[in-house]
Amino acid sequence: MKKYLFLTIITLCCINIAFANDTAQELMPVLKQLNVELLQFSSKMYSCTPHKQQLTSYSRPVFYEVVGVEGNACHVIKEGQDCYYPKNVIQNYALKRIQDYKSNIDNINKKQSYVSTSANDEYYNQIDNQYCK
Repeated sequence: MKKYLFLTIITLCCINIAFANDTAQELMPVLKQLNVELLQFSSKMYSCTPHKQQLTSYSRPVFYEVVGVEGNACHVIKEGQDCYYPKNVIQNYALKRIQDYKSNIDNINKKQSYVSTSANDEYYNQIDNQYCK
């Protein structure tokens, strides 16, 4: 009886691992596309060039927009928030984002796996909390 219980547990574990690997492989193209789209948007943020973009990799429509320079700030609309980043802040912020997205895309291409390489999440949250409404 213990032998069958043990075999059942091992079988269920193997099925779960196989399912997780299959699901992860199906997500790779979506995650790559998301990083490519966010890389493109971050490039526009860096230069504060007016640009509208719908992220197609989400299951629902998500719109991002660089409105352009307003006064001494770059006006960006993302995730339903109006953000007014000072010029020096937006360039540093966008450059870090660009580096993170490029690194994520490289990891997906090389390993066919996805682990966000961003060590900057706290920085992004702090900047967004300060300049977005």
